[in-house]
Amino acid sequence: MTEIEKENEEIIDLVSQIKQESTAKQLALQEQVSEMRQRLMELEQKTSIVPVQPVYQPVPVIPAGIEMVAAPAEMKVFNQQGEALRQSAARMMQEQVAASPVEAEEPPTEKIQDRYPELFKLHESGKSVDTIAKAVGLQRGEILLILQLAKQEEQS
Repeated sequence: MTEIEKENEEIIDLVSQIKQESTAKQLALQEQVSEMRQRLMELEQKTSIVPVQPVYQPVPVIPAGIEMVAAPAEMKVFNQQGEALRQSAARMMQEQVAASPVEAEEPPTEKIQDRYPELFKLHESGKSVDTIAKAVGLQRGEILLILQLAKQEEQS
């Protein structure tokens, strides 16, 4: 019985630790959002405001097993901020294209396999996504995304 109680306490400690890490990550993300907001305001002050249609519609993606921490109102604010950032980025790209010379050379395209050689070496040797994530120090979702991008890159 004491073993079960001890295991329960360990589980409670782990859950508490995970909650603290989650809170810390959320605070860090909120700080990044406020920094991006500040940068956006600075950029908007420097550039003329031109309405730009979004290239794509934002789709909220929540990885499996992750609880949604933000309330719907907070998600709406994040979506609005994201849309504002996308519009700002689109304006900056338009300005950059307009300012660049017509005969601009295209930079050499770098393959994704070149950027993550260790990841692909482990993948080709049959290692699991979780093992690769631990070995290269990235999140599981990032590994999956990189592998999916590489697959799309090969097909095109």
